[in-house]
Amino acid sequence: MGLRLMSCGFALATIMLVTSAQAVMVTGAFTGAWFDKDAPGQGFLLQVVDRKGTDTAIVYWFTFNAFGNQNWLLGQAPVKGNQVNFTMHSVEGGILDLNGFDPARITLQPWGHLVLQFEDCNHGTARYEALDPQINDGQFEITRLTRSLGDECSGGLSDNTPPSAGAKIIRVDFDNTGLIPQATARMKFEQNRNHAKFKVWMKDLPAGQYDLLVGDKMVGVINARGQGQNKLFFRSPKTCNWELLDFDPLNQTIKIAQGNKVFLTAFLSNDLASFDDSDDRDEDDDDNRDDGSCEEDD
Repeated sequence: MGLRLMSCGFALATIMLVTSAQAVMVTGAFTGAWFDKDAPGQGFLLQVVDRKGTDTAIVYWFTFNAFGNQNWLLGQAPVKGNQVNFTMHSVEGGILDLNGFDPARITLQPWGHLVLQFEDCNHGTARYEALDPQINDGQFEITRLTRSLGDECSGGLSDNTPPSAGAKIIRVDFDNTGLIPQATARMKFEQNRNHAKFKVWMKDLPAGQYDLLVGDKMVGVINARGQGQNKLFFRSPKTCNWELLDFDPLNQTIKIAQGNKVFLTAFLSNDLASFDDSDDRDEDDDDNRDDGSCEEDD
């Protein structure tokens, strides 16, 4: 069993490495029932919750064992971008009889591992590796069956914004590391109950492609034309030619780099937030309205 568990961990780690590029982030709007439409008869109930400040997914997998008996599996794990890597347990020992229900009889037995990975708000893949040698490793496509009433899923940061949230605006200038002394950059983060935006402008870097890093993760590429200003905009829900804001830049170090050369860096602190949205316009913001029109988002 020990060797098989190690094999599970290695295989799942490999899966995570080769599928690191994400199209969405798993948000509270992914809560609901999911199933394999090509082989109905089993499925998942997924809940995405805030657990002590960490986006956490809880999954109930209603499936069967190798002998054809119903099997109820349970897992809980932190969200990692567009996927969740669960350690699954089977729930055993429960009895409901004339004496009622005795929770002391319940036991959780290690079952194996499950990865749920999503390509958008309605489609994903389930990959599993069981400790039981009578169950082969496998995967299948899953489709959303239900959603919570009132939830709109974009697969972006705005999905997790509570309806009561006030407008939040943060503007930060980058610090120059000295590699290209004339280079400058700034960023702006906006969030309210309807949408979230993250915008980065950089100026006077040599022509080429520059990685935008949030933490140590690359979230986009800025194409610099040389002298002058270049930009990269993210929005959730996604609109027009903007990138989907499928990450949270708050309280993160933001870098503009090429390989291991970092040219500009800044920290986007939530403590700098202004809740007065009366002046939500930068001189070259290209975003003086938010009605879904593409005319001024280029």
